[in-house]
Amino acid sequence: MLLDTIFERTRSGMLALSGNQPPLSGGFRQMLSLIDGKRSGRDLLEGMPQLDEEDLALWVGELMRQNLIAPSDAVPVDEMAFTLTSEMSPNALNAVTMDPGALIDNIMADVSKVLGPMIDAEVEKRLNTTGRMAAIEASGSHDGLGRAGFFVYPNTADGLPAQPRVCIAGHLAAQNKLLELLFVRAGIKPVVVQTRDALRAALGSADKPHILLVDADMPMLDAFRTLDAMRIDTGLKGVRMVLISSRGERGDLAQAMMLGVAAYIVKPLRKEVLDAALPQILGRAIS
Repeated sequence: MLLDTIFERTRSGMLALSGNQPPLSGGFRQMLSLIDGKRSGRDLLEGMPQLDEEDLALWVGELMRQNLIAPSDAVPVDEMAFTLTSEMSPNALNAVTMDPGALIDNIMADVSKVLGPMIDAEVEKRLNTTGRMAAIEASGSHDGLGRAGFFVYPNTADGLPAQPRVCIAGHLAAQNKLLELLFVRAGIKPVVVQTRDALRAALGSADKPHILLVDADMPMLDAFRTLDAMRIDTGLKGVRMVLISSRGERGDLAQAMMLGVAAYIVKPLRKEVLDAALPQILGRAIS
């Protein structure tokens, strides 16, 4: 029975694999890596020949206990949008436009067919979040990140003033200077901060930034927690965060996008990447 059960990696499993949950053993990480999409118990046993059926039952049981994987017929509600998107045909994915609103509406309609009318407001909120992520995944954002070195969420610049306030938060002076000069070239004088306290003060000021660039490797700062805090703080909802990270894995991008990041740029920074990314972030050409 176990060998024929189809398992899926949950959102928690994806985050665990990206290192943003309590550390897992190498074997558990290997099993989570194998479950990239849907895999049967038999597939897992073939992919991990060091295990026998008894071992497999123990390992699968522990990953399920931690909510890192789930049988396909028991995927939690807030994973449904991922599931539906992963089942789209390659032709359907290739035909998807960069209009995330229409795609999310379609996904939400499919989810409603499966789950029935949405009554619980909290459930609807979670589905909207996963719908956003599904749109990003279907748009090939990770492939784009690999080719271009950055990803900017569609319509990021909507509603920005002509001269937005910009804050750069990072601990590397040379990197900060490069970013500052690029914005100055665009006619914008950014504020540069190098500590967590200075960043907190910038976000708490009356003239809080419209755009915040944060180095994810900045010491004493958890950029993902900062993103999460910004997402739920109504006073910061207008701030667009651009995450600069040395990690370009799918799980890292997925986590950032689920938390509402506006753009994701992979280090080491390259001038040609920034020259391509900043006009999309600002919504206008830079001379």
